[in-house]
Amino acid sequence: MVTLAVASSTPVASGEEIEKAVTKSCLYQNELRTTKVLDDRTILFTTYGGQTYRNTLPRQCPSMRRGSLLNYTYESRRLCAGGMFQVLLDLGDRRMPTFVCPLGIFVPITEDEAQDLIATTRSREGVRRNRRGERDSVRVEPAEVTTPPPPPIE
Repeated sequence: MVTLAVASSTPVASGEEIEKAVTKSCLYQNELRTTKVLDDRTILFTTYGGQTYRNTLPRQCPSMRRGSLLNYTYESRRLCAGGMFQVLLDLGDRRMPTFVCPLGIFVPITEDEAQDLIATTRSREGVRRNRRGERDSVRVEPAEVTTPPPPPIE
């Protein structure tokens, strides 16, 4: 019998650090404090404990964009990967249901990572808006206008 001992110079993570680094397939409804839609594939979920999770959807969710209202489907008071949610269109006096989309895995991220994601999606949104503005803009150029001669008087 051979016993092998391995020494590592890498510090061992505490239980709390390991817990924060573990992806989750579900979050309990009562631990969710806020959600923030960043774009058509990314939602940030923040818990009452202060942990933020990034959820990247398996595919684009049509009509979902920054600030969209979402209606989640909870199973046994849990929001889970693969679970469905519906994008609601705010019509002022009422909300109209639109597309139904599946959630992805909940990946824990730091507050700095969350702020970076928010800033990145805002800048991408601005670039798209600027490109669209340039494409759809009307160009005004100076032109020489000639006046036709008046009709002959008889």
